[in-house]
Amino acid sequence: SNLLTGKLGPTSFGAALDLLYQFKDDQGRPINPELKLKLIVPWQLRSTAATLLDQAKLAGGTDNPFYQAAEWEVNPWLTDANKWYLVNDGPGIKPFIFVNRLEKDLEVLGNESPTGSGVVNESEAQFMNRKIYYGTFARYGFGYGLFQRAIASTGATGTQGA
Repeated sequence: SNLLTGKLGPTSFGAALDLLYQFKDDQGRPINPELKLKLIVPWQLRSTAATLLDQAKLAGGTDNPFYQAAEWEVNPWLTDANKWYLVNDGPGIKPFIFVNRLEKDLEVLGNESPTGSGVVNESEAQFMNRKIYYGTFARYGFGYGLFQRAIASTGATGTQGA
């Protein structure tokens, strides 16, 4: 399983790192031979992530074994203050796959004015109500790749930062 329960800290981060190294394919080869790690946290864990990964020395003056072991980023869409994710973003199949099937730039209903001063909207809504309609359209797909390249933790057990 790639689901842990420890709060973010050296112990749980080390367990997640060990787990990434332990995953094997059906031939017994490591799935994560090269690690390019990204730690993804909610905003409430940003100082814990910074302490864990950006400080060369720990509080007691000893070397931090996880100094620069991963990049970290805050994801504002994460709503649980304790959950965190460690993702191997290195070469190979990704844990999550995004396919941008069709991307369009912003479209405005109407024509460009001859003077280049903006859009001349030839609709009744613009003339009567001073409204210009615009929008965008996209088609994309999203799915899972190799679950063995991502670790999640619920942060339900342990002590934060320990």
